[in-house]
Amino acid sequence: MTDIHRRGIALLEQGHDEAELERGVVLAFLTAGYVALAAASILSLQFENGIAGLWLPNVFAIVILLRNPAVPLPAGATAVFVASMTANLVPGTGIELCVLYSLSNMISVTVGAASIAMVCGERKSAISGARDYAIIFALAGVAAPTLAAALFSAAAAELLAWPLMQTFG
Repeated sequence: MTDIHRRGIALLEQGHDEAELERGVVLAFLTAGYVALAAASILSLQFENGIAGLWLPNVFAIVILLRNPAVPLPAGATAVFVASMTANLVPGTGIELCVLYSLSNMISVTVGAASIAMVCGERKSAISGARDYAIIFALAGVAAPTLAAALFSAAAAELLAWPLMQTFG
């Protein structure tokens, strides 16, 4: 038996709820996986301005939240925000941009997961055909990131004096 198993058993013996432990494990996995995929995204393809050209962690976060309905969306959104802050602070991104990137990622993940759950009827949906793939792509791949980008662009224009249309485009 590993140390992790012993700790889990000890927590259960102390009266901690299994569902509570599961939520904690899922949130820890979400946070660690998000940071790891963010690092991989940043290292694999980065534009001259420092922005990652491929962003995998939001897809990962949406999948984790959809497959684990016991984790409340606000808790998952908080985990995404913390993980995104960590992933962006490590390479030296300024705090203002870290906050904006993290809010944008949090919004994109939350809107993507919530909209898929609304359209598909539940958070733990099963993909049953091309229609489901199209819905997931449209909501999580287009609508949610577009909304997050629009909010990010407006905030960056207001707070950092970035040109609105160039930032959004």
